[in-house]
Formats: sequence, structure tokens, C-alpha cells
Amino acid sequence: MADFVNYNKREVTLPAGCKDLIDVLRPREGKPAGRRAESGIGPLSEIAEHVQGVFDSRGRISALQITSPDGRIAANVRKKLGKHITALVTFQRGSEQEKAVRDFLASRGMQPPRDSEAPKLFFFPDLPVQMFCEISPLSPDPLEVSRLILDLFRRVGLKDDALMDYHYFEVSGDA
Repeated sequence: MADFVNYNKREVTLPAGCKDLIDVLRPREGKPAGRRAESGIGPLSEIAEHVQGVFDSRGRISALQITSPDGRIAANVRKKLGKHITALVTFQRGSEQEKAVRDFLASRGMQPPRDSEAPKLFFFPDLPVQMFCEISPLSPDPLEVSRLILDLFRRVGLKDDALMDYHYFEVSGDA
């Protein structure tokens, strides 16, 4: 081991731009500062404040997943690089939720999910298949996005007092 390591040439240096150890430990501007995740349960009627959090985020990526009490349908709102907002809904293929989502999107003049079958080499034919459908076009107004998702959940039969799972995730920094 001594042949490979010269113990006389070891030194402790700080990275460029650091005056002391605290500068190494403290996140610097332009570097990823970290991640934040929050989860909670709340009524569907509070959706607007959760969606607003995504729009207000200064993180590189922020995402909100709102899941129904039975887990059969979920909506996701995401913001990337501080500006691009997208939303999608997930549900089981062939379910009542799929029909309701298709009807809802058609009533709003929006693109319905493409019909697709399980992959031909799908080994578990009785296993449920989740579908993902982008909600588009999407308004840049957080209140309109909130109303749209609220109306979608109402269309599948959820009431305003339904206790939804809200999961928020954010990655901060400019890396």
C-alpha cells in the first residue's frame, strides 16, 4: 500500500471559491441545494392552494400528485426549469374512470388518451394496466388549472369533501 500512497504529499485543500469549511457545507448559488418532499391528506376542495404551490415554486422541478382516496385516479401537475407547466391524469385502462376522463376531455375539446393495448409480450393478462393522459392545452393560470382538475375529479364521482392524498416534490438549484 505504501508504494501507491505517498503520505508525505497528502494535504487538505478547500474547493475553489471556499474560504473555510462552512463554505463547503453551505449550498452555493448555481449548485443544487437539495430536495423537498411533503405529503398530506386534505379535502378535494383545497386543490387550488396545492396547485398554486407548484406555480409559485422557484425550484428547477416541482411536482404535485393528487390521488383519489381509493387510488384509482390521480392527477399530476409539474413545472420544469421554472416555467413549463404540464398536467396529466392516470387511471386504469378499461375502468369507469377511463370512460369518465374520456368524456370529460371530449366535453372540454381536449385531446383524449390514445387507445392502446397491453404489450403483446405482456405475461400477466389479468394485471391492471395504468394509462397516462396529458391534459392539453393547459392554461398558464393556476386557478384555471385547479378548476380543471377539480372538475375532472368531480366527473369521476368525487365530492369536494373527499380526502385526497397530496404529494409535493421539489428539486431546487440551478445545476
